[in-house]
Amino acid sequence: MKLNAFILVTMGATGCASNLAQMQTARALEPGQLRMSAGVGYYIPATQVGNLAGDGIQVAKQGIESAVNDAPFELSDKGKRSIAIHSVSLAAMTPYPSVQVDARLGVLPRLDVGMRYSVDSVRADAKFNFFHDGVDDPEDGLPRRSKDIAIGFMVSKQLFSQPVGDMMGMIRLDNFNRWDFEIPLYVSIDVSRYFGVYGAGRYRFSYVSFNQNIGHVTSCGCSEAPVHTVEVIPTKLVSHFYGATAGMRVGSARFSWMLELTVGHTSAKTKLLGENVEMGGLTLYPATGIALTF
Repeated sequence: MKLNAFILVTMGATGCASNLAQMQTARALEPGQLRMSAGVGYYIPATQVGNLAGDGIQVAKQGIESAVNDAPFELSDKGKRSIAIHSVSLAAMTPYPSVQVDARLGVLPRLDVGMRYSVDSVRADAKFNFFHDGVDDPEDGLPRRSKDIAIGFMVSKQLFSQPVGDMMGMIRLDNFNRWDFEIPLYVSIDVSRYFGVYGAGRYRFSYVSFNQNIGHVTSCGCSEAPVHTVEVIPTKLVSHFYGATAGMRVGSARFSWMLELTVGHTSAKTKLLGENVEMGGLTLYPATGIALTF
């Protein structure tokens, strides 16, 4: 029951996870053009999922050995701390689906800007196309074939986040505050006006603050009931994401469907329960969406 409850909590929380969808090519919109898009992605902290699965395997192994030897089964304090740390790390970087809506506007030749809302955050970004090599359709001037490279800058603010806790009831994190800053290098090739491939090299810096609420139980060893207290520790976390996105675009210049995958490494070190903990690791983010250009 505790495990099921934990899964429900993590699926409903956003914690320190972030939306890594790209959903755009390196080609900038023409001045005055408007692009509206919507998409969905899924954040997968593969390393943290593996760590918690490893804890589960160890617990199952100890349970089997205890049953075979007809001995009482009890987790060690070290085992409890390991499960607590790994489960709260996964809860903070929880696997979760994210729905987003975007609006982009061309403001200058080779420069466009955008706004994104994605369930728990809002993002603003700008993109400058500094390399363009291609031809346009002679009839309507829309892109037919091109190669493009662009540099971008984006900043996002997390709007809200639910508290997250661990499976052992030892620690709870709340009062999240998060800012993300990213500098992507976009690359795209439009094979035709109906198909293209795109990608980007990604670096994202994140600053996160939250409170650790650590429960303590003090017993005098007498007939009096144990005293339960909660220690609140303000905590800061600096996160770095290094990765890349690869995707494809299918459709016309006016309507297109995109499918992509972002793969990278998240470095997010902080101190939990008095121990230095790496809350990041291998990170995956598949996403898909549609876009309309006017």
